[in-house]
Amino acid sequence: MPEQALYPKRTELPYLKDPNQKVSVWSILKDAIGKDLSRIAMPVSFNEPIGMLQKTAEILEYQDLLVKASQCSDPALRHIYVAVFNLSQYCCTSNRLQKPFNPVLGETYELESPNFRYVAEQVSHHPPVSVCYAQGTDSAYEYWMNTHMKTNFQVTSLEVIALGLSHVRLGAWNEMYRIARPSTLVHNIMFGEMYLEHVGQLTCDL
Repeated sequence: MPEQALYPKRTELPYLKDPNQKVSVWSILKDAIGKDLSRIAMPVSFNEPIGMLQKTAEILEYQDLLVKASQCSDPALRHIYVAVFNLSQYCCTSNRLQKPFNPVLGETYELESPNFRYVAEQVSHHPPVSVCYAQGTDSAYEYWMNTHMKTNFQVTSLEVIALGLSHVRLGAWNEMYRIARPSTLVHNIMFGEMYLEHVGQLTCDL
């Protein structure tokens, strides 16, 4: 029997959480005020059915912007393309309030498409840090980053401070960009409807 028949490709992730399920956030987080949440055990219902290594690969959804940057002769426009590429990773965050699962130390994930190759690894458990590297076809670009972050829980909000940097290198121009990401706030942890807000600046330095 062909392997594809045994393991058919899935087209969507399973929806495992009952949308009517209510979890007492306060009962879990009341002792965590002012602490780093990466060291506090959370119930599995707080997670979406995806791992951090796989979620990080979503950044490459708009990798065509880096391809355009590598083909552009205007240095200012190249800079804009790289900056917009890094902004694009936030386009799908508005309703994704659940956190991805933390990979085990040493876990890897690889994604290969006709346009790029991506590989990631979990390199630290406490604090949890994932690193990734991607290369476009014909080495049009290279992209690498780490997910090192710090969390701070206050009474009504959760702040996620991005400490790790992202880097982009355009091979044709031998240019390397360093990107610092903004922080993310999760509002209405206790009452009301939760929502995300990205605060601060995203800087893209050449």
